[in-house]
Amino acid sequence: MTDGKAESSARQRKDEGMTSFRVYIDESGDEGFVFNTDGSGSSRWLTLSAVITRTATDLETVKLVDEIRKRLGKAQATAANPATPLHFRDLRHEQRLPFVELIGKARVRTITVLVHKPSIQEPEKFRNTPYLLYRYTT
Repeated sequence: MTDGKAESSARQRKDEGMTSFRVYIDESGDEGFVFNTDGSGSSRWLTLSAVITRTATDLETVKLVDEIRKRLGKAQATAANPATPLHFRDLRHEQRLPFVELIGKARVRTITVLVHKPSIQEPEKFRNTPYLLYRYTT
């Protein structure tokens, strides 16, 4: 029989040496498969991007978003007033430059996955289950 306290303490010491991460994921596009010849209907691409940061430096990442908002003159989030999301596509070129510069200097990693939906051989597998393409891509 082992001492529960000693076992718990040993597990805690082991966990202290581990690195944990925080991952923020966002998507662009949709999961639909209606592709009209005039370009209407579903988006042709589903894009998922992730920003990965160490849990220990996650606050730096949050402050990075605050700094970007400050530089762009966008309202900061408060408890009473959540901030409007920043959409890169809505920014002018001169606004994008400091945005990209700050992200490039940040202690984060990024991953992007692009899915060209018209190229999927068996789209019915994804049509029948909501969010399956999103989960598969993730």
